[in-house]
Amino acid sequence: MPPKAKQIVESEKPLTLRYDEIVDDKAELYHLLDEGRAAAQSGRARPYGEAFDEIERKIISGQL
Repeated sequence: MPPKAKQIVESEKPLTLRYDEIVDDKAELYHLLDEGRAAAQSGRARPYGEAFDEIERKIISGQL
């Protein structure tokens, strides 16, 4: 069982509070995903692979 799920199951909180936490966490995740997508579309962010390729090049060349 994933740690977060285990924590929820073992919690002493009423089920409705746990459900609300799950919904809030999910809403926050969707908000962050939307932010990332908007940043990528507007050119304020780069694709994951492209960013990590640059980081790898800098590590190999000793810049990082």
